[in-house]
Amino acid sequence: MEKENVFTGNLIIDKNSVVKYTEVTGNVEMRPGSRLKAPFLKMIWGHVSIRGRVKFPALKKIGGHVEVPKNAKMEAPALETVGGYVETWARSEIKAQKLKTVGSYVYIGGVAELSSLKTVGGFVRVLEGVLLDIPELDIVGDSIDVREGASLNVPALKTVGNSIGVWTNGVLRANALETVGFCISVRGTAELLSLKTVGGVLITRGNASLKTNKEVRHNVPGAEDECNRKLTRRLKDAGYSFVDGVLANIVSHRGNVWRIIVCGKSEVSYVVSNGEHYSHGKTLKEARDGLMYKVSSRDKSKFKTWTLDRVVSKAEAIEAYRVITGACEAGVRLWVERHKTPDQITVKEIIELTKGAYGNKEFAGFFTTEVAQA
Repeated sequence: MEKENVFTGNLIIDKNSVVKYTEVTGNVEMRPGSRLKAPFLKMIWGHVSIRGRVKFPALKKIGGHVEVPKNAKMEAPALETVGGYVETWARSEIKAQKLKTVGSYVYIGGVAELSSLKTVGGFVRVLEGVLLDIPELDIVGDSIDVREGASLNVPALKTVGNSIGVWTNGVLRANALETVGFCISVRGTAELLSLKTVGGVLITRGNASLKTNKEVRHNVPGAEDECNRKLTRRLKDAGYSFVDGVLANIVSHRGNVWRIIVCGKSEVSYVVSNGEHYSHGKTLKEARDGLMYKVSSRDKSKFKTWTLDRVVSKAEAIEAYRVITGACEAGVRLWVERHKTPDQITVKEIIELTKGAYGNKEFAGFFTTEVAQA
């Protein structure tokens, strides 16, 4: 369905085609052997799957993910942002010299030109035998994985949120890297001469070669959280929110409310904050209700002063139940949606109301024990 120069829905290409759209509201899928020319296309809201050959000279933004399977080729010299992942397979090729931000992971099995890429929200994986140079990359939200015989050169990289793995005969050069949130495991070669902080352990196996700063500290508490904060700040500066690991364009912001468009989608939704926690919702009410289910600490001690007769808010009751029992957000949310729950409730009433639910005995035991010891 065509409306002016906007194509509404999913665009399927199964032969050699030329299109004049400037925007596609859904996905773009190219069938095997097809070719596409799209000289004016600037925005694709959904995903892109290339099983042929295409050049997007004007394309700047892809909301969803990009897949370039075996023997396919994609050129996008003006592309700046991919909201989802970028995945290429053996004997494929992607050229995106101005790409700066990838919201999810980067998985490279073929030839890739990503000379301007600075931020990856997920992991970076380089498959067997691939040689990859990303000179501007400086933050990876999750992990780096360099497979057997592969090589990754990232001279500007400073932060890796989770872990680093270098397989046998793999090579990683990241001599500006300062912080790794979790652990480092090396079976091949890794040069990390500026490394200062590692949240977990450093492991070398077999004939591994690991070169680091002699003063590197490992098993550092909070390193992973600090990496996540850096990633969130970077994406915010670029006009994105990254609440709960969901990348979204910020449409507007007022007070503690953000109107957003989740990458890969076209409809507006909401993010709200109470200063400590954040919550998503399709509507503003749904986002605000979601704040009740957020907990930032598993410390039970704050509830030791509660008595069975204490009156608490619904949000406080939910927080206490999750922390004390370990119940997950989704499970508690589903239970509350299926049962009538008051806005104000005593601890004793919570115990009665949740009989038969997951964690009820543990919750009741926590307070009856505390009462007996008082």
